[in-house]
Amino acid sequence: MDTPDDVRLYRQARGDGLESIGKIDPLILAAAHAPTPAAPVLMLHDAVKKFLTQYDEMGRAPATKLETAHSLNLFCELTDDLPLADVGNAEIDAFRQALSVWPPRARLLPAYRGLTAKAIVAAATAAGSPGLHIRTKDKHLDRLKVFFGWAVKRRELTYNPVAGLSLQTKAQKAAPSRRGFRPDELRRLFDPTTRAAHCMEDPAFFWLPLIALHTGARVKELAQLPLHDLQCVAGVWGLNLVPEIAGEGAPPEAAEGATAHKNAQSRRFVPLTDQILGLGFLDYAADVKAAGFAHLFPGGSWQAKNGPGDKLSKWWNRTYQRKACGLTSPAITFHSFRHTIASSADRLGMTEHQTGSITGHAAASVLSRFYIDAATIPERKQRVDVLAEGHDLPPLQPYKRGQFDAKFREWKTAEKRRAAVAAREARQSRPKK
Repeated sequence: MDTPDDVRLYRQARGDGLESIGKIDPLILAAAHAPTPAAPVLMLHDAVKKFLTQYDEMGRAPATKLETAHSLNLFCELTDDLPLADVGNAEIDAFRQALSVWPPRARLLPAYRGLTAKAIVAAATAAGSPGLHIRTKDKHLDRLKVFFGWAVKRRELTYNPVAGLSLQTKAQKAAPSRRGFRPDELRRLFDPTTRAAHCMEDPAFFWLPLIALHTGARVKELAQLPLHDLQCVAGVWGLNLVPEIAGEGAPPEAAEGATAHKNAQSRRFVPLTDQILGLGFLDYAADVKAAGFAHLFPGGSWQAKNGPGDKLSKWWNRTYQRKACGLTSPAITFHSFRHTIASSADRLGMTEHQTGSITGHAAASVLSRFYIDAATIPERKQRVDVLAEGHDLPPLQPYKRGQFDAKFREWKTAEKRRAAVAAREARQSRPKK
């Protein structure tokens, strides 16, 4: 008995008597022994397209989806299309070799613009390119691991050809690549003259670095804040960093701009320091509301192409910090504000739980993840004020009522124009009666 149909026929014969075999319709016998049709061969490039479609449906962050698509599409460009089951060590080794010469941001460099991926590798090899940083190469391989792991779960592959492959040791991966800002660096970053020259164009430029320094919040968390998440709890003004659910009393934009957080413990209420409030943040929020916006930082901060805060992060890291302030160390970025407040809290002897309740790290208790204990808010406010005093910043220029009104009008006009264009396109797409 070689097939399930053989077993079925045997059981039927045994139950009906051996003589019944001769009575079985010859067509049934022929069908039982007919060869099973071969399943269509899944090609590598088609598998990548299918994976990216399903990955997009999983609700990943825009930046994560973009980076994953970049790595997998690059792998496809550098690898000839072949059956997915045939991908093995040779293809992975070739990809690793290509990454070892691939120039950072290659597609944007004039020398490689318009070339295919294979042509870029050839030109970069001839030019002696040092290739990507080891951490970047490892990230590309990690994204391949996710793809091939998906294929194994679907039984398209019997093993993951990238499983266990890492260019860095555990010690290298654990070594911190970022650090907090030093006191002298903070004084340069918040120098009043430098800020006056570079931070008055956009309210996000004016406020978000200051708020990040005083709260340790992530740039994505701050950039996408709805206006009504600025709240007063137990007499303390702060930012309610929780997932937003549109409902009664929420603005119509709330559903579209629902706040996303990195993980469950990121949900928290962070008091605003006396310094932030003293600079006129509540006046600023009142101006935003009067201008008719639903988000604290309008103008695209909360709906950037690569995720909330992408515009601000790039401006800070590439333009303000590096060019305006002359701080070129790769160990400091906008994310260093989180390291700064965590280090300051450690020096002051705060517990991990106390620090986590401010920064949203995993040390925050389970209870604090789901509701605000108003009784603890005044104590948390005292802690953030103590942390702020330790930064020793130079005197900062306060916000003036109406400071960004012209910018608000510009954004509102653009917003109305986009809405009008969308309405016109919707009307034109309707079938004619």
